[in-house]
Amino acid sequence: MVVVGFMESIAIAKQLSAKHKYILDSSTELIGLAVANSQSAVNKDCSAKSGIPGIITATIPHMPLANLAAIFISVVLGLVDY
Repeated sequence: MVVVGFMESIAIAKQLSAKHKYILDSSTELIGLAVANSQSAVNKDCSAKSGIPGIITATIPHMPLANLAAIFISVVLGLVDY
């Protein structure tokens, strides 16, 4: 399912990049998908009830990769059913 979802996202991104004449980087697309999916899990873990956490996250400047990796690891560990 992950591969199908990624391929669907890449197909849409290729169409948009051709239409708007910009270069598509598939690794950046994959990072974008990971961030979007992890944001939902983080909001669930924090018991967020509105879209305000998403607005706050969007306004935060670029985080160091170590911080981003720590967030991903904590989210993935929360999704694993032991």
